[in-house]
Amino acid sequence: QSASFFNPLAVVSLIGTVIYSSGLSKQRSCAGHPYYTAFAVNCSLTTVAHTIFQMTYFPPIRCILLLVATLEASGFVRHCSPRSSNARRLGVSVDLTCSSRKLTKLRRSKRAFDEEGEDELVPSVRFLGRGPKAIVRPGCVLVAPSNEFHHFYRQSAIFIHAMGEEETDVDTPTQAPQYIIRGLIVDHPTPFTLAEMMEDNPTVINNPLGKSFLFRGGDKGKDGVILLHNNNAVQGGRAVGDSGVFQGGWKGALEQCADGVTNVDGFKAFFNYCEFTEQELEDLLDSEEDGDAWTSVEVGAEFILDPDWDRGDAWRRLRNTLKQMNV
Repeated sequence: QSASFFNPLAVVSLIGTVIYSSGLSKQRSCAGHPYYTAFAVNCSLTTVAHTIFQMTYFPPIRCILLLVATLEASGFVRHCSPRSSNARRLGVSVDLTCSSRKLTKLRRSKRAFDEEGEDELVPSVRFLGRGPKAIVRPGCVLVAPSNEFHHFYRQSAIFIHAMGEEETDVDTPTQAPQYIIRGLIVDHPTPFTLAEMMEDNPTVINNPLGKSFLFRGGDKGKDGVILLHNNNAVQGGRAVGDSGVFQGGWKGALEQCADGVTNVDGFKAFFNYCEFTEQELEDLLDSEEDGDAWTSVEVGAEFILDPDWDRGDAWRRLRNTLKQMNV
């Protein structure tokens, strides 16, 4: 900006930031927010290249510097692991009491999660159909096709946790209730903990469960929080189909976690959810391209409740597993 002449590097860097932030590059954010990472990336090599660019007038060197800036700004040069620990999302040091969990996650991050590559298979997957023939019921997981480009549904695995008629609005009692299907994206983490989002609730702040990171379940719900777990002893929880997953029971969950003995990894909190009417779900399942469409499966509760999923991880593993199953 201080230069009086046209700055190609700044333009390339800006274009790379737009490409990265729009999701067209395959690099994923260390901080969970693409804008933060895009600007952080563009301030490293690009800054150095800009300095040298101002000091030299030899055309070949300028071409090389422009190429370096273009590669970095577009996401091909990476400065961070594709998957990062929750502590790194917040930019704080790891608490020693949960270091074993973070080390496990860092070990897992060394694997390349690529839909076309090899990856661990998901155990006990039950195929429930694809496209219009897919069976949708509470406890199943809807796996997005590779050609899905909706902001939330792209590369997503949606756990269906509720189906039924919506509650009638008091202001419009004559309106016929619609049949609603609701689900939660299992692998869309946020950089915020329960305690941070409920800072006015001392019961959550002082509870080990409050250190759990929130996942974004979807784009509906007015920022409400939904709790899933696999503990049938939690008072107030209700089973979600035959998945082994239970929903609700906040009071019971906080009481069990307060003693510090219950493993908080068995609990997973989501804010917001995905919601479909019957027609919207039919349209979603009917969308097919090159033989690829939404797929319905059933998986174990531990897969749904995994607290270490990063964006798209569960989706990739399910896609790879379905390929191995030849379905």
